[in-house]
Amino acid sequence: MSSDEAQSGKPRAGVDGWDRVGDLMGRVNETGQVIARRHMEVWNEISAGLRKDQFSADDWANMNRLVAGSMLDDMQTMVGFWGGTSDRQTAVGGLPLVFLFVLLDAKGGVQTTTPDPKQLIAPRSVTPLPDRARIALSGGPSADAAKAMRDAITVKAVDKDKRTYELVFQAPKKDDLEAGGYTGLIYLRTDQAETALADLRVVVRSREDD
Repeated sequence: MSSDEAQSGKPRAGVDGWDRVGDLMGRVNETGQVIARRHMEVWNEISAGLRKDQFSADDWANMNRLVAGSMLDDMQTMVGFWGGTSDRQTAVGGLPLVFLFVLLDAKGGVQTTTPDPKQLIAPRSVTPLPDRARIALSGGPSADAAKAMRDAITVKAVDKDKRTYELVFQAPKKDDLEAGGYTGLIYLRTDQAETALADLRVVVRSREDD
């Protein structure tokens, strides 16, 4: 670089490119740590179960559930990584996990807890922000049950300046819901790409099961 270029204050050619490389390497490391930490937690729980004096079929099913859930969480973590966001917070902490618990009352009512968390922050890489986020949901006893649950959940922008989305659960009729566990992904779709916003877990139980 000549002295004239240095005095002009213009950035050296290629600096932005190397910044992106450094950011990518940092995100690779941080995402790997998230996955490794998850695997360690799962193995610790499995290891504790294997050391029990009695190991039942239910224990075996629970181990398989843990492994399958970990694999799905790993896939969703990678979706967040390859989503193209430069927001480092997404890679550092992994995707937020939204949990919703629904209780089917014996009298035909539907009770639910407040979604945790109720609000989500969109990455700054997403522009323009859509009015609503989309939801992919599977699991439960049937595809119809998963669709009924998905249709009952809305994630809409409440403050675009703060990039805030809020999850709202509008309970349908009890007959439209079925007890079970549901797993999904909340994501934003723009003309450029789809960006993962949060993992979604829903548990529906009948009071008769308690």
